[in-house]
Amino acid sequence: MFESTRDALTLPVLAVVGAIMLYQGYQERRDNRALEDHGVTTEATIESVDWQTIDWRSRNYSASIHYETESGRSVRASVDLSDRLGKSLRNQSPRDMPPLEIRYLPEDTQAVVLSDHADSSDFLLGVGAACLLGSIAMAIYRRS
Repeated sequence: MFESTRDALTLPVLAVVGAIMLYQGYQERRDNRALEDHGVTTEATIESVDWQTIDWRSRNYSASIHYETESGRSVRASVDLSDRLGKSLRNQSPRDMPPLEIRYLPEDTQAVVLSDHADSSDFLLGVGAACLLGSIAMAIYRRS
């Protein structure tokens, strides 16, 4: 039935990746809708900017931030940055960095995004659905 181990692993790996992508897409869509519905916009102070270097390129920027909620509670969190913004901020000292405009959920103060955050849930849901449909098609093809 399976000609190699690779063929045997393709189907379950594709199904698991699809399920994970669907779950991540669902979570992102839920969080974005909540942020649009009742998220609070405020300014955050940047404490540090972190990034990873992959293949001699810096990417996956994030910022450790500090902000105050409407009720006056002080919160420390992390927010993802675009490559362009991360590159412009990484060589500055924290006291020279401009404040970031963020949105957070009052019921979950760790759910924080930049106020101009783009929703990528459709992409994640699409890739997840394609992976799952591909795994189902492979399973049907192998049975016949």
